[in-house]
Amino acid sequence: ITGAHRFDRYIYINNNKKLKKEIKNNIYKKYNVEKNKKLIVFATGHGNLFHGRSPYTFETPNDIEKMYYCVLNTVKHMKDSYLIIKLHPNDPQIFLPEEIIKHYSIKNAIVIQKGNTEFILAASDCVITTTSGTGLEAMIVEKPVIQLKFRKLIVIVIEKRTKIRLYFLRLDFNIRVKFFFLINIIFL
Repeated sequence: ITGAHRFDRYIYINNNKKLKKEIKNNIYKKYNVEKNKKLIVFATGHGNLFHGRSPYTFETPNDIEKMYYCVLNTVKHMKDSYLIIKLHPNDPQIFLPEEIIKHYSIKNAIVIQKGNTEFILAASDCVITTTSGTGLEAMIVEKPVIQLKFRKLIVIVIEKRTKIRLYFLRLDFNIRVKFFFLINIIFL
């Protein structure tokens, strides 16, 4: 995609190995990520709603809490990974993930609402999203993307020569095992 300034910047960063490495080092330092850890970015969207009209939304307010718990509890057990939850600037659930992190003593995750999304994506190894356009931006820079859903959907893997990978995962009671398995497949 050319001519779209935002996408041009992503592509420029992705194609400049020296700049990409410098950005990764700066992000790891800024957020205290150990150099040997894989960085998972969970980008929330302003669509974290529960009006129930589309497969991209939540059915109940409890689904939002369940989503954060599932993602955070999974990452807690992944000792080789670190999670940055990058909240949308208008996300009303700012304290919920922080409370879960504190309550379950999760050491390998933080929550941020401000920060350069382009740089955070450039430093990431994998991106998780619900309704955020950040998933598209991550695919443009060839990052594996996990799209969380709350409706009738099974895991679908799309892998083409373009290296664009998108993983759909329906959240249910068995999510931690499925999610852990999926992230480990992505990191192979």
